[in-house]
Amino acid sequence: MAASIASLLADFSPLPGGENAGIAILKPVRTASEPPVEPPVPVVDRHADLIHAAEARVREEEREAARKTLEDAIVAEKARHEDELAMQRTLWVEQQGQQLSMQIVEALGRIELIVSERVAAILKPFVTEAFRQQSIAEFKESLATLLFDGETKLMRIAGPEDVLAAIGHDLGSRASLLEFLPGDHVEVSVVAQETTIQTQLSAWAVRLEQALKAE
Repeated sequence: MAASIASLLADFSPLPGGENAGIAILKPVRTASEPPVEPPVPVVDRHADLIHAAEARVREEEREAARKTLEDAIVAEKARHEDELAMQRTLWVEQQGQQLSMQIVEALGRIELIVSERVAAILKPFVTEAFRQQSIAEFKESLATLLFDGETKLMRIAGPEDVLAAIGHDLGSRASLLEFLPGDHVEVSVVAQETTIQTQLSAWAVRLEQALKAE
């Protein structure tokens, strides 16, 4: 009778493993009921990105403005330097033209004076003073025709075109006595040949010869 009643009672004795066994039964149930933990999403600071982009743009604009300013300054300085060189060149050309023109005029004057004096000295022992003065006057006219008739080229001048133009301007009508040749260096040379001079003075020589025979 006692045995049959004991079989009807529930068995509350602990299972093997004690309390841990009960916890082990509950853990899987609690773990399965919790959602998985996700890593935090990084927060993007759009305001900071806009600031950085604006700063980069400003720096690029400043560099471009500085480059443009430098280029403009270089161009302006180059133009100023070229203008200064052109002005100095103009002054130099004017000075060279005036100096050479004066030298040419003086040289032509000396030629006329020297030749006239030598002819007068040659004639002095052979003719009277009055005839000598007349002959010298006629000779000067012939020589002036030779020097200033504009047909006989007595000198050749080579040099830069702007210098030649300045010389021609300063000489005026006497410029026709010169042959201008453009070149890199200034050079003056006499080109009148002896035959040209003899031809120009032939009329005077004939008159002188006739006058001497008459005396």
